[in-house]
Amino acid sequence: MPPRASVIIATYKRPDLIGGCLDALDRQSVAPLEVLVIDQSLDDATRRIVTERPKGPAPVRYFHSEKAGVSLARNIGIREAKGDVLAITDDDALPEPGWLGALLRAFDETSPRAGLVGGKILPLWEGPRPPWFPSSREYLLPVFDPPGPLAPFPEGSLPMTVNLAVDRRVIERIGNFNEDVGPRTGWRISGEDSLFSWKAIEAGFPIYYQPDAVVLHRVPKARMKRSFLLERSFTEGISLIDIEEKRGILDPARLRGHISWHRRHVVRKVLSLAKYPSLAPWNDPRVFEALSYAATSVGIVRTCRERLKRA
Repeated sequence: MPPRASVIIATYKRPDLIGGCLDALDRQSVAPLEVLVIDQSLDDATRRIVTERPKGPAPVRYFHSEKAGVSLARNIGIREAKGDVLAITDDDALPEPGWLGALLRAFDETSPRAGLVGGKILPLWEGPRPPWFPSSREYLLPVFDPPGPLAPFPEGSLPMTVNLAVDRRVIERIGNFNEDVGPRTGWRISGEDSLFSWKAIEAGFPIYYQPDAVVLHRVPKARMKRSFLLERSFTEGISLIDIEEKRGILDPARLRGHISWHRRHVVRKVLSLAKYPSLAPWNDPRVFEALSYAATSVGIVRTCRERLKRA
């Protein structure tokens, strides 16, 4: 019997987007067992859209949480879901019609059997793609489009929860998402998906990339700004150290090593800008690639210094 899939969507103050995501799920070539919408908005606009829309191929179950937190929302979905496979996406994503079927095939076709499966994430730009945005940093939007067939997840990368499927047995072994990680009230730093993937890896579960499982992910104009790239790069540095701390692999020696290496890295990246003479440096992706990597290192150095003081 093929596995049954529950689709989990966390949403917060996006009543204008949730309908499009649900419409895309109605068009799946393999219908989900159910769709669970976990809403943390302060008003009832999202509830009305979800509960008053016409019935589709799969029942849509609505839940509301007054407390905000993306990990909390996904854990509510996990607790309430009935499926053998939990497929997770975001309210600003549009899964392609073959998305769910491709995720489910990956569990059947992999040996050893996948514990987690991540798919392809393609951008839906709200305007022309900025010429200065470096392709190497598109994963911060997020965009994820490596070449190749169904295979173990690319080295150096981890799946993102805009396009992720989890075998129920992984949850039974490692537990849910850590609710002290990821965006929530008073904390805007991501990383909950990376920590969850690391826990699965450390428990021995294989993670695969399924290129046929495609979601289109909206890139709003707010993310098409230079300030967004640099700020998001800085917070990535904070997230990387936060994840290491939650994994229990940080100690004073590692913190000092991070500080030493990333201080030098900032200097190297800033000095590298001299190699890119340009009449329009504000439109040169090489310039913003270097600045982006430097911003990540600044975030790492700052966070490590804070952790050392705390220690």
